[in-house]
Amino acid sequence: MKAETAVMKITVEERGKVRDLGYKVHAGISTHSSELGVAVPPIVDLETETNTLKDYIAEEDGSTASIAKSEAQCSIVFELLKTYLAWINNGPAKNIKSLLLLSGFDVSLEPVVHGIPNALVIKKMENGETPATVKVFIEAIPATDFVDRYKVETSPDDITFTIACETGNSSKLIIPGTVRGKEIFVRVSGGNTHGFGRPSTSVSFFPN
Repeated sequence: MKAETAVMKITVEERGKVRDLGYKVHAGISTHSSELGVAVPPIVDLETETNTLKDYIAEEDGSTASIAKSEAQCSIVFELLKTYLAWINNGPAKNIKSLLLLSGFDVSLEPVVHGIPNALVIKKMENGETPATVKVFIEAIPATDFVDRYKVETSPDDITFTIACETGNSSKLIIPGTVRGKEIFVRVSGGNTHGFGRPSTSVSFFPN
């Protein structure tokens, strides 16, 4: 028997639609928290990030810099929406159409099928805001790859890797406990309910 599930029918490239869905899902989950449960991360995060996306879209002037700023913010909102989508499909509303619809997401008997994600690509790394940390940035993820969890691994020799960070938010890929001037090799994997994909190509970095 097929089960109803909440789905996302937009891609990260559709900034206006991502903005609109951000507001719709925020309104749905915050209004119906008694039926749906308390969202994690807090649903106010979605409103804050969606407001920023709205402002960046309004400020676009056709320049590469303004569009890149909107695209980066759109990725943040899109990742949050995927987090809430996974949460809503596995919470009190699981397979209950009337509750799923309260969330603001579309509902379907034919959920989008996602396999294990392909390898991610590390775009850059930089020293974190907190001392002795490094932040990892990844390339935008294709719409065909549904990723709702991330794993960052490090190695001193590019051979033996250990997990440094696991998170459901691509904007929080933070490596703790780094040593200034000591080279580390970093790789990142994306995952979903089917498992983690193969790791990215490792990239070296010297914290300072």
